[in-house]
Amino acid sequence: MEGERRIKGPVESCVSVVSGQLNSSQHSYDWAPAKVISTAQRRKSDPQCAILPYVDSRPTHSAPQAGVVTRWRHPWRTIAGAFAVGLLTVVTGCSSASSPPASQPYPGVTADPALRASLPSAVIADGRIAIVTDPTYPPLEFLQDGQMVGADIDLGRAIAAKFGLEPNFQVTPFSNVVPSVAIKEFELGISALWADNPEASLANMVTYFQAGTQVAIRKSEQGRDPANGFCGQSVAVEEGTEYIDDLVKQSAECRKRGLPRIDIRPATSQSRASKLLEDGKTNAMVGDSPTVQYTVARSNGELIALGAPVEIRPYGIAVSPLYPELTKATQQAVQQLIDSGVYAEILAKWQIQQGAIKASTVLYGANPARTS
Repeated sequence: MEGERRIKGPVESCVSVVSGQLNSSQHSYDWAPAKVISTAQRRKSDPQCAILPYVDSRPTHSAPQAGVVTRWRHPWRTIAGAFAVGLLTVVTGCSSASSPPASQPYPGVTADPALRASLPSAVIADGRIAIVTDPTYPPLEFLQDGQMVGADIDLGRAIAAKFGLEPNFQVTPFSNVVPSVAIKEFELGISALWADNPEASLANMVTYFQAGTQVAIRKSEQGRDPANGFCGQSVAVEEGTEYIDDLVKQSAECRKRGLPRIDIRPATSQSRASKLLEDGKTNAMVGDSPTVQYTVARSNGELIALGAPVEIRPYGIAVSPLYPELTKATQQAVQQLIDSGVYAEILAKWQIQQGAIKASTVLYGANPARTS
């Protein structure tokens, strides 16, 4: 079928993507939303595929390049709110962090025999727990000197230690994380996943963090006229996010007021968007609060975060609805890590303490018994 591209990964046989068209100029994007469809015949022949309902993806304003998977981010209205709040306060910092290999359980965490005993035999059979992620989103998950590191990676290692298992991290494109966990290709998915997204309803989501929208600017930009917002400024942003929607609308408002447009600088990943700001190639960068705080912390005082995050929402660890015991055990493991202080230690290590939660909960997703 013309315009169709397969998702590469464990759910390739269950899901296909029908792409839209891209029309772009320097400052405007018109990306027709892609549609994610399950193959009806495949659903009937493979019980695992039955858990994947027909889902329409949400529109974005920048077309994904070959092999690049987009992330579903905050509603467009939040950037303006983040900028307005940020005019009142700024945050600076400096930090660095390092981790042992992701294949090792988190140090100092002892196994809970009761949790291990509650796990399905299929999960513990090989002595490892398969955790899938997309390591392109610092400081949650990314590659450093060839090693997979980040707060999500450390948390996954700590959960594995609670289960008395070795962590077995696997990589897949971001849009594959939840579906692949839903069909039990992997046991856990941890990749800065919004727990309350429509796409997350394919899985049970164990909450472990909260994040919002935040803006970072170069320290030299501090004090500019807040009434003009980003008009006439360059802003780095990750491709495929709703942040671009907001910037396009703000840019149109700039023109209506007779002010210069916003120079929107899309980047293929959040890491690249952050680097544009770090290298002085843009005036500002917008993103999720953990990435903004991490970028600021490692800037040696060159960058500042504008205020506190806004539009706070939970991150979740994906677990298949076909694994209710694993869902409960994961929630209990996260809560034990919170109560013991290991969780706080991990967040402090990566300079994202602002997103700490006190209680982990479960947002229950698809019910396979009701999937036709």
